[in-house]
Amino acid sequence: MRTYQPAVSGLLILVLNGLLAAQGAGGKNPCPSAQDVPPELKIPASLQPGEPADFERRLLGYFGSLKYRALG
Repeated sequence: MRTYQPAVSGLLILVLNGLLAAQGAGGKNPCPSAQDVPPELKIPASLQPGEPADFERRLLGYFGSLKYRALG
């Protein structure tokens, strides 16, 4: 019967750790001043397989314009 004790102890520790983590994060908003994602950064609903060159150009244009600095 002692061969199962370490496995049960480990499982109990994992469950308790998960409960404590969920309880601690529940009351606080981790990003209270969050803004919407700019349209330039949203992934298209239908991204073609292979090289997504158009999407990459859009991302590079956004980051090259330094607009991301205004996100906060």
